[in-house]
Amino acid sequence: MEVDPKQTAALIRRARAAGTRIVLNLAPAAALARDALGMLDLLVLNETEAGWLAGDLGAPPDAAGLRAALGVDTVRTLGGEGAEIATAGGVRHIPAHPVVVVVDTTAAGDCFVGVLAAALDRGAPLPDALSRASVAASLCCTRPGSQNSLPRAAETDAAMR
Repeated sequence: MEVDPKQTAALIRRARAAGTRIVLNLAPAAALARDALGMLDLLVLNETEAGWLAGDLGAPPDAAGLRAALGVDTVRTLGGEGAEIATAGGVRHIPAHPVVVVVDTTAAGDCFVGVLAAALDRGAPLPDALSRASVAASLCCTRPGSQNSLPRAAETDAAMR
């Protein structure tokens, strides 16, 4: 959502027409055409963004409420409490990977979504992709900064063992 929402909606429509999987992180929260939101395969947002979107849609601010309103699988991240996922199969909680000392959370959300999308692209089932994203985001929180705080795949692999 770092570009004009009209452009984001146009890209979503083109991607859907091409048969592409569409994962959108609604960050920062901004109004997006309702039809474009309904074309997503996976919507990812944090608690603040979920509250904003829920208010716009007149829906409960949890993953289940947003999924019901939009008809798309929804992940709501909960910081140190993990994440919740709502799909046609129901609602699941994905626990956060424990962090002993939080240094900086600046890039944690971007890390989570990037690792989630990459894992899905490699064919991981959604629960596994979410667990991997949680571990990577927790590692990210142990370092200062943004880009330099992102863990390498091997670090995430080691932390998952």
